[in-house]
Amino acid sequence: MFSVSLRPAFQKAGGWASFPVVGLVLSIAFWGMAGFYRFVLHYDDFRADVADYWEQSFRPYGGAFHVFHVPGYPWLIRGARLLFDGHLTPVAQMRWVTWAAYLLAAWAVYHGVRLRGGRASQAVVAALFYGFWPFTGLVFAVSPWADVPATAFFFLAWSMWGRGYLFRSALAGAYALLTHKALWPFTLLWWLATVLPDRRHPAFRRGLATAFLVAPLGVLWALGVLYHDRWNWMWHHNLAMEVQARAGLPLFDGLFGPWWYGDWADRIKALALWGLFVLVLALGYRAWHKRDGETLAVTAAYLGLFALVNAYENMVLLRYGRLLAPFVLLHWPRLGFSRAWAGILLGMSLLSNLLFVIYVVHFYL
Repeated sequence: MFSVSLRPAFQKAGGWASFPVVGLVLSIAFWGMAGFYRFVLHYDDFRADVADYWEQSFRPYGGAFHVFHVPGYPWLIRGARLLFDGHLTPVAQMRWVTWAAYLLAAWAVYHGVRLRGGRASQAVVAALFYGFWPFTGLVFAVSPWADVPATAFFFLAWSMWGRGYLFRSALAGAYALLTHKALWPFTLLWWLATVLPDRRHPAFRRGLATAFLVAPLGVLWALGVLYHDRWNWMWHHNLAMEVQARAGLPLFDGLFGPWWYGDWADRIKALALWGLFVLVLALGYRAWHKRDGETLAVTAAYLGLFALVNAYENMVLLRYGRLLAPFVLLHWPRLGFSRAWAGILLGMSLLSNLLFVIYVVHFYL
C-alpha cells in the first residue's frame, strides 16, 4: 500500500493508468523472460541474425552494405559496445539496446494513442499489448533481433506526427527504414496516406520532410551500388530467399504453404498466422468504413507482406504483428475500458509468449 504522502504524487502522475507503471511491468517481464532463457531453457541467442548484427557492428562502413540487413540496428549495437566497453557478453549488450528500444516503443504507443483521443486506460493496454503481443511480442524483444528497435522508431515517428512535429517524425521514420526492411512498406505507406496529405503543414514543408524521410536510405543504396557494383544489391538476396515461392504458390506462399506442405510444428505456426490474417482483414475493414487512413495504410502494408513473404520467412509475419497493437485499441476501445477484457487480452498474450518461446527455441532459432 502507498503511504498517505506518496499517494497524491502517484495520482498526479496518472496513477495505475500511467506510463511509469507500463515501463515497470514491461521491464519486469523483459528481464524475467531473459532469466527464463538463461536459467530454464539454457538457450544461447548468439546465432543466426543475432550473430550477424553483432559482426556488422564492428564494420561501420562495410557492414552498412550487408545484403540482408540494413545498418540501423548494428549502429545502435556499436554505440552500446562503446558504452559497456566489453564488460558484458555480446547478447547482454544487445539486450540492453532492445530493452531501451522496447520501453521507447511502448512510450510512443502510449502517447500516440492519447494524442488520437484514447483514454489513459486504452493507452496503457495498447502499450502493454505491444510489449506482450501474442506469441512474439516478448520473445522477439528478449531475443535481440532488430524487430523492437525498428518498430520503436516507427512508433516514434507516429507519435511525433501526432504532436505535429513533422521533421522529427521524418527523421524517426528514416531511421526505421534503416533498421529493418520489413518496415519499408509500413513506414512509406503510412507516410503517403497520412502525413503527406496533412494540410496542417505547407506543401513545401511536407515535400522537404519527405526528402528527409527517404534520403538516408537512398544515400545508403547509392553508396552500396558503388561498394557491391550491383544496382539491386539492397533487395536482390531478400527477393531470392524470402519472397520467391518455396511451396509452389505465387502469392500467399507463407500463409498456405506451412499448412499444405509443412510438418506438425509448421501447422501450429500456420494457425497463428491465420488468426493474425483475420485480424488484419477485420482491422482494415473497420478502417475503411471509418476513413482512417493511417490504420488502413498499416493493414494494407501487412496484407502486402502476407501476399509476398514465402513459407521459409513467414515468421516475420508473426514478429511484426506488434505494429497493430495501438490500432486494435483505437478501433476496439472497450478492450481498454473494461478491466476484465484487458486482463483477458494481456493475460492470454503473455501466456502465449511463454508457450511460444519453447516452440521458437526448439523449432525456429
